[in-house]
This record gives sequence, C-alpha cells and structure tokens, in this order.
Amino acid sequence: MPRSLNSDISYFGVGGKQAAFFIGCSTVMISKPKGSKDVHELTVSKEEFERRERMRESIYSGYIHNRKPGDISHVPPESKHMQNLIKEELGQESFTNIAISGIENRHIQYLKMDFKGWCKQLAHIYHYYIHGPKGNEERSLSSHQRAPSPFKNLDIDITLYEKGKPPKEQNLRDIDTDQQTQFIRSSPDSFEFRAKVEGTGIVEGILRYHPFLYDKETYPSSTSYRSVDNEETSLDEELEFYIQDRPARGNRPIFECFWNGRLIPYTFVQDFDWCTPPKKRGPIPVECFNRLSGVLWTNDMFQVSTNKLTFSDLEVRLRDNNTIFEKVIAGLPQRANIDKEFTEWLKECHRKLDKQIKFSGYSGKTTRKDLPLKRQSPWAVYKNIEWDGKVFKQGQLMRTTRTNPIIYGSIQRFMLFGDYNEDVFATGGDVEVRQEPAMLYDMVKSFPLSKLDRVIPDRQCKKFIDDESGK
Repeated sequence: MPRSLNSDISYFGVGGKQAAFFIGCSTVMISKPKGSKDVHELTVSKEEFERRERMRESIYSGYIHNRKPGDISHVPPESKHMQNLIKEELGQESFTNIAISGIENRHIQYLKMDFKGWCKQLAHIYHYYIHGPKGNEERSLSSHQRAPSPFKNLDIDITLYEKGKPPKEQNLRDIDTDQQTQFIRSSPDSFEFRAKVEGTGIVEGILRYHPFLYDKETYPSSTSYRSVDNEETSLDEELEFYIQDRPARGNRPIFECFWNGRLIPYTFVQDFDWCTPPKKRGPIPVECFNRLSGVLWTNDMFQVSTNKLTFSDLEVRLRDNNTIFEKVIAGLPQRANIDKEFTEWLKECHRKLDKQIKFSGYSGKTTRKDLPLKRQSPWAVYKNIEWDGKVFKQGQLMRTTRTNPIIYGSIQRFMLFGDYNEDVFATGGDVEVRQEPAMLYDMVKSFPLSKLDRVIPDRQCKKFIDDESGK
C-alpha cells in the first residue's frame, strides 16, 4: 500500500475516547453495520465513570442499546440536534455517528471562532487519505469544481451549526492552504527514498526543493510548527525560525512524520547524515540545504503514543547503523550510493531552479576561446550583480575563496552562459578579475561566482593590495 495508507489508524482503541473526553464530558456512539437491521448505541460519560469508581463498580463496562433506525423514543424532547441526527439514519445502509456533549467553553469558542483554522488542521492530518499518495497537487479545474479523490473516494465534510446563523460547511478536499498542500505546490522537484529498518519496518520518504526565485525564498513561511511541549508556536517564536544566517526553513526540522498515513504532529526528524550540510564548504551553497522540506511515512512496525501525538522509536531506529537508505525512482528502489545521488540531485536543483543572482548592466555578448567548444558561446556580459542583497560592480575590489592561491583583484566584468540580452536573475556565471596590484601581476583570469568572497569588506581588500604594492 503506497505511503502505508492502509486505514489502520485505530491501533490501541483509546485515542478516540481520549479525544472525546478532552473535548466534552459525555459521548454517544451510534453504529449500524452493513446488513444489520438494528442500530447499536452506547453512552459513556465522565460522571458515570466517577460514580462507578466511588461505588467500586466495574468502570469500563456499559450497556449497548439496540434499537431500530430513526427511533427517538429514548431521546429527551429538548435534545433537538440528537433527534435530528437519529432521524437521518432512515434509508442509510450503514453509518457511524459520534455525539459529544458537555463541551468545555474554551473548546466552544475555538470551534466557533476558528472554523477555518481547525478544518485546515484536519486537512493537514489526513492529507494523504483525502488526496492520495501524491498529495494535493495543482489541478487545472476551475475553482468551483472539486477534484475527484484519487484514493478510495474518501470525503470528509465538516458542518458547523450555530443558533440563528446559517450552517458553515467545508469539504476538506477543497482546502488548499494546509501545510502539506503549500509544500507540494511550491516545490518543482523532489527526491524520493526508502529506509529499510531492522525487522519489518519500512519508511518511505520524500525531500522537496523550494527554490530561491528572484528576490525571495519560496519555502512556505506561513506554516506552523508544533512541538511536544507547546501546541503551536507563538508569532514571536515563529519569526525566530527565520534567522538571517539560515533563511527559508530556518531552524525547523526537515521531516514531518506520518504513521499509517496519518500525521503524528509532535514528532519531527531534523535530517539524516546524507542530507545535512557538509562541514567543509563545497560546490553547493549551504543555503540550498535549507530549501528542503520532507515527509516520512511509516508502516505500523513503529510505536506511537496512545493519543497518536508522538512516535516512541522512529528516529532512534532510523539512525541505527543497520538501517539501509535507497533512492526510489518510479516506485522502485535503486542500488546506488544515496549520499552521491542526493548531492547530485541538490546540485541540479540549485543549477536549474534557483534564480538567486541579479545580473544587471547588460553590455553585449562574448565568445570565450579558453573554454571547451560547447561552452565557448553564447556568454552574456554584465557590469553588476546583486547577490543576497549585496551589490558587486565593475571596478570593485574583491577576493577569491577556495582557490589556490587566493587572488585579490578588481572586477572587470560578469559573464553568464546563455542567450541573454537583458538584465536577468540566474545562478552560476563567472567573474573576470584583474589581479592586483597590477604593477606586480599582469593577469586577467575568470572564476566561477561561487569562488567570489561575498563576506570580506572592501577596506580589507584595499589594505592587502596596498601592502603588496609597498613591498
């Protein structure tokens, strides 16, 4: 079953009861199996449980009332909503209804005031059941049309009734502002993998790349982050994730975790050794690693808490030395070094998708005879670039980084491979440098822009060149 979407989410038999008593103090469960002529009804309440405890009676036992569909003879006249619910049973082949009463005031306010918010959370929790293994991808249908469910024709409709007001209705499949939808639709490329954990544990995973486009990151910044200690971060805490030296994802973990297709909201996995930034600076800019979001889907061979909020053993088992990671293509695992495969994928994402550097001051084209034939032309020539908010201009002093030796010089021009004839945003490109001081070095050389030191102050470059001139 893809993504472990097997509907086996009722594992302990206590999560629903915990949730019901968290919301209110009494719950009526009504069910009619297919082929049955009778409806089965069970009422459980905190008050009754407490009475049984005082009387030293069996607490977790109860009487299941059997009745005919639509029979409201046992319902008090003032319980109009319950009567209407039971009347709707007529003509239904099978159903399950749960009615919670005695709802706490704080929950009533939340349910009434933030209807869209909690519907969006439900759409996030059950995202892959609602939309199928690929999630809520872009669709070409007009806004008033609902896409057919690609998975088991599953519909979840929410209706809120308030006295004196028209009902509020929401089908969860119509929601496109939930966190997973934002991640899916803002990512043009992905990297799928699978982890074989010792025993029969299987974890499917995906990494999605959210490129830098023109003047901003596209990693969805309005997504909420939940922790075990706090139900949801405050606005101030939210903003702290987006610190200047770690843009896009900030300090958030990469992976959200789903168990049997259902979100486990308080467990996250930061990263794995093969997808974490290297300690030494390499050809891929470190900020690219922060443009990743990810999802892990596990089968039921992993332990979760009874309230389905946290995993007990997922990360420990994934980091075990015996765990094997494999790249997946078209649903099939590949025998390949996942470190190498991931690095190549991320490098291509940066090269093809990021539009990070603004090239301005277009001044024509050039051919570069010093390069292999296929790379000699066309090269567009520019006077300036803007990179991460910092402007580099023709004639400006600069220094290289990660070259042997380190070169100090003045910028002659910037060059970008491709048939461009105007100012553009792109990645890559070269900078042509005249080594300074010119009286000592009569050399003009080109370097990839990745070798341009973007941190060194101009005064430090000038001091070094002046000191060299004075020798």
